[in-house]
Amino acid sequence: MAVSKDSLFVKVLRVWVGLIGITALGNTISSYLNGELLSETIFTQKPELVNALVGRLFGTWTLLSAFVRVLCAVHIDSKPLYEVSMFSFLLAFAYFASELYIFKTIHVTFGPLSALVISTISFVLMLVGYPRLFQRQSTGRAKRR
Repeated sequence: MAVSKDSLFVKVLRVWVGLIGITALGNTISSYLNGELLSETIFTQKPELVNALVGRLFGTWTLLSAFVRVLCAVHIDSKPLYEVSMFSFLLAFAYFASELYIFKTIHVTFGPLSALVISTISFVLMLVGYPRLFQRQSTGRAKRR
């Protein structure tokens, strides 16, 4: 049986995903206003690769993620939106992990480490919440076939 969207877990998940989305809006603004700030806060290993264009691109990616996550927090019972939001956390983790371990453009500092930790926690929370929110929908589809 699926958990009600009024359950404590779902309320906490909604707040968490919404706060992460709203926080990303702040990161978007700073990326657009000063794209080269990324060279001082994120890409400290190879700051020469960062310019205003990279800042705007990073800001746009962050804005899209923020939009998806805030929408998911508002419409937590939308399975496609939930899945896209969950994937956005997985993508963020893969991006920062690859920049750290493969491309070696970042050091383990507060900015990249917080992105890795938050994306991991968020993905795990959403993974735990998935069967709780959508078990009934999945079972219903299987019965119709």
